[in-house]
Amino acid sequence: MRSRIELLFVASLLLVVHLAVPHDAASQFTLAALWGSIPASSSASFNSTFVPQWISFIATTVPTLFQIQVQGDGIIFNLDGAGLTNMNGIRTIGLPTNGFLYQLSDGLINGKNVTVTITNAVAAQLDIYYDSFAPGSFYCTTLIQNALLNSGFVLEKFAYAAFPSAGATDLFQVQFTNGIVQTMNRLDLQNLLSYKQNSVQTRYNIDNVSPAIVKTVTIIPVASQNVYAMWYQPQRGSVDASVTQRGKSY
Repeated sequence: MRSRIELLFVASLLLVVHLAVPHDAASQFTLAALWGSIPASSSASFNSTFVPQWISFIATTVPTLFQIQVQGDGIIFNLDGAGLTNMNGIRTIGLPTNGFLYQLSDGLINGKNVTVTITNAVAAQLDIYYDSFAPGSFYCTTLIQNALLNSGFVLEKFAYAAFPSAGATDLFQVQFTNGIVQTMNRLDLQNLLSYKQNSVQTRYNIDNVSPAIVKTVTIIPVASQNVYAMWYQPQRGSVDASVTQRGKSY
């Protein structure tokens, strides 16, 4: 049985947590809760009535597909194995071994009919956890698009982008919001990323999370490759599923 001092300590800790959370967000404050599970070495789905702010999982082998669809809004998260690897841990200063972390929204979004479909590549059950710190109002939409061989590819109005298959001779023409235009290679992107996050090994990514410093990125790849991007969109109505040539983002 716990001592009186231990009980008083626990009570005090709970009070501190309660006071630290805004009262209008208290009912939406959830940490390290299980969102759903996928059986070993299988492709399966689970449903939810809300979109959390963050999701995380531990996997020795990355899933080959991870898709989140919200009825009435569309697909807000769609990545293959390479996308999951390279969009993992945006702006994190550290991750546990074999850890994966992604942001889905600016906070918990209730009242949604959500289907999560995952192809689990591990011979063990895959558990997906979530965290939410406040009520949410927009999605951090994360999707994939193919950049065709020798075809100009322009990316704009994005928060984060990954080019994991960028070749050594691929060049990126980056137009910054201050008007400067600079031609960069994949190592330039990797070095620039090191100012924003801990995971940079073979990460040819651009962090454009607020404050956004990049207006557009143009690349003409020497080989067809997948590009992955995250941007912000309202959680009411149909989300834009096109990575390029999009209208005004949220």
